[in-house]
Amino acid sequence: MRRTLKTVIILLLCTSIISLLITSRDMFRDLREYSAARNEYQSLREIALVPALPESMFGQEHEGGREQEQGIDFDALLAINPHTVAWIALYGSDISYPVVQAQDNSQYLNRTFEGHSNRSGTIFLDHRDDSDFHYLARVYGHNMRDGSMFGTLSAWQGDMIAIYTPDARHKFAVMEQGVFHESQLQGLTADFDGLVLITCVTNSRSSRYVVMAANAEA
Repeated sequence: MRRTLKTVIILLLCTSIISLLITSRDMFRDLREYSAARNEYQSLREIALVPALPESMFGQEHEGGREQEQGIDFDALLAINPHTVAWIALYGSDISYPVVQAQDNSQYLNRTFEGHSNRSGTIFLDHRDDSDFHYLARVYGHNMRDGSMFGTLSAWQGDMIAIYTPDARHKFAVMEQGVFHESQLQGLTADFDGLVLITCVTNSRSSRYVVMAANAEA
């Protein structure tokens, strides 16, 4: 009996140790991927000459009362990734990223802008939508636990979104935002000509957090 109990205890200890090792491995992998993605996108901001503050992308008045603009260096971005179609920035937020568009919606789910395997992925435009952002434009990003990508979207309280394309800058005003079931998304966007930001919801595989915004310059 004692030998059996001792064997059970050893097995339980071994199982716990293995579980702890797996958890630790996964945690370190996540941290490594988060760090790699953050570094890559910060480097891209510097390469593309993105203003340090997202507010400066909205034509705020600077010293002397002159409205200044700083465009995005799309030549530099396209040289790195020819799928580049835009740059997105949310007023009052750290969300400021390049946007890509591929031939399907799976290519950039687990691939960074520079093509590295990483669960942070890339912010991407639905492959069926208008890359000039004149009509329906659904933009997807992961809800990352470290707050990167669209990880802070659901907590964002701003009302303006800037989209830069190689030919123009667009301002979008938020109309509606909240959690919707996947089954509602098609109906929600069926007759909508505007910007739709979509990210996943923690602990719900069938729900999405959605921000709908209309062109503020129309």
